[in-house]
Amino acid sequence: MSQGKGMQVVIDSNRLRSEELRDFLAASPSNHAVLIDFASIEAYKTNPLITIQKSMAVLGEFSPQVLVLKGTGRIARLDSREPDYVQEMIWDEYTRTFPLHAASIPFISLNETNMVESSLMLHEKALDILALQSPEKFREFHEIFAALYSKDDIRNLRKGILTQEMLGTLLETAVVGAAYLLEEECRFHTHDYFDVLNDFAVRQVLARLLLNQRWILDGRPALDDERLLNDQVDSIFVTYATYFNGMMTGDQGSSRLHGELRSLLSTFSKNDEALILPPAYQTPSR
Repeated sequence: MSQGKGMQVVIDSNRLRSEELRDFLAASPSNHAVLIDFASIEAYKTNPLITIQKSMAVLGEFSPQVLVLKGTGRIARLDSREPDYVQEMIWDEYTRTFPLHAASIPFISLNETNMVESSLMLHEKALDILALQSPEKFREFHEIFAALYSKDDIRNLRKGILTQEMLGTLLETAVVGAAYLLEEECRFHTHDYFDVLNDFAVRQVLARLLLNQRWILDGRPALDDERLLNDQVDSIFVTYATYFNGMMTGDQGSSRLHGELRSLLSTFSKNDEALILPPAYQTPSR
């Protein structure tokens, strides 16, 4: 797909400083970088001031081409039945003022940490209900999800086969899991099939289920806390990418998961137009 027609691509934290991002935005003023709340997490692991200034340098050159999304907690509770569902994910006010904030970042002093945070416009709590819950909770999810598969199912997984029964179990589990995470037991009772498939929380749980399948096929190795949390953040980036033109990432695991989630959604939908799944950006070959 020609990037000249304009694409909206979710940018992983590891691509914020890349020439790939600069080239993508320079290729067409219709191309847009999509920022989610988790894009700022890496910045707060070290020196926020220095890291944010470096990470925002490329975006600062193309600030009118940046779309800032609302926090994951708010987006997860949006109603997928609304006609402007994806548009509602965009934080219009912060997107409009991003150029002003981006221009101010190089002049922020060391004692203006609040300004650093607001300048990114990603200051909603990233550690929300769909995000970095306790690692122990994720271990529990892995074990619960793994129990869904029979020996025959695991043999099919190793062959790359998902039977209709397995697909049904995946979707049912995703719906139940999403309702549990959101603490809204009746959330999907009035949703039709495609409303469910388009729901952010359902897709996010599906991404986790795909990671769980990978873990099973790897022999269910021990999972340390950092790996569990990183997997959760990766799955959130990947989930957002399905609503836009994919994602720009340097992480092979995230790229693979993104492809798997798109493929799974297409399998569920039989390419029906009711499914929200725009064409995906492809990393240019060098």
